[in-house]
Amino acid sequence: MRLPTYDKPRIIACAEDHPRHIGLPRGCLDEVRETLSDLNIKAVVRDERNPGQPLKATFQGELRPEQTVAANAMLAHDTGVLAATTAFGKTVVDDWLTQLADARTGEDCDPNQPACRRELWRLQIAAAGIVRATD
Repeated sequence: MRLPTYDKPRIIACAEDHPRHIGLPRGCLDEVRETLSDLNIKAVVRDERNPGQPLKATFQGELRPEQTVAANAMLAHDTGVLAATTAFGKTVVDDWLTQLADARTGEDCDPNQPACRRELWRLQIAAAGIVRATD
């Protein structure tokens, strides 16, 4: 079934275009740097990621072999996107990586918001016994 394309952009961009800078989605910085370098354009990068707050937690589960491969591939990079099928266990891989990465949370949202998605995921995983908060 074909849908109408009237009034739809030809290119969908996920970057944020600001007056003095461009906000890029995660995972494309290396490619942008390479493109700018090829064009002899100097890139000025300012990392404004939220460092988060320490989270005292230990991973209580065990990664499946395919999750271990994905997690180790993610560890080789500073940023990235884990794209996997439904029921792969992306949240479990995320919690395993979070524990390794100095156990910090609040990177993707304001930790003061009670509806913070990451906090809700952490609570669900803790309820399932996969990650245990420690004092």
